[in-house]
Amino acid sequence: MGDTNTKLFLKICVKEVQAGNRAHTHFTKEGWKNVVSKFVVRTGLSYNYKQLKNKRNSLKKEFSVWAKLVEHQTGLGWDFVKRTVLASDDWWERKGQENPEYLKWRNGGPKFLDMIEICFKDVVATGYMVLLPFAELFTDNEEANQNVFSQMNEVEVDTDNFDDDGDSPEQDTSREENSTTHNKKRQRMSRRERKKKCK
Repeated sequence: MGDTNTKLFLKICVKEVQAGNRAHTHFTKEGWKNVVSKFVVRTGLSYNYKQLKNKRNSLKKEFSVWAKLVEHQTGLGWDFVKRTVLASDDWWERKGQENPEYLKWRNGGPKFLDMIEICFKDVVATGYMVLLPFAELFTDNEEANQNVFSQMNEVEVDTDNFDDDGDSPEQDTSREENSTTHNKKRQRMSRRERKKKCK
């Protein structure tokens, strides 16, 4: 997945986090359904749940390494040019000895860090230091967003494997069916009662 679609994917994920569709560390079934539907509509690409879940896990893993780099650190700044941690050469050398993977961010931090932080800082980090000044994440015009939401209903999403919330699809479906059946029974009863009153 290229940078353009990764950025779009993260925007969608942030929206679902802010909408409360993340239970603990994972999206709920409804959250994943929304993520897949919106991504398909916005990109025209036929990505499925497993592919997008793998992408999310990859981004979470990358953020986890970044979080360990900066956690519990004091006196660090932000390099607006390189868009990474502003620290001394000695600091970077020490960190490189701890984990050589840290050095990949010496000349540039993780892409889309502002959105990645929203998605994962409460999931993988305990002593995480937020260094990046937040910018406005969503600049899409409202008309475009409305088009997306109107098209979402037209996208068929296979939810059989959306099990990250701990509830199996069969359990969710049965609850919905039972609720629907119960509502229909109540509607029939109310119609009968109205007819009796009319008589």
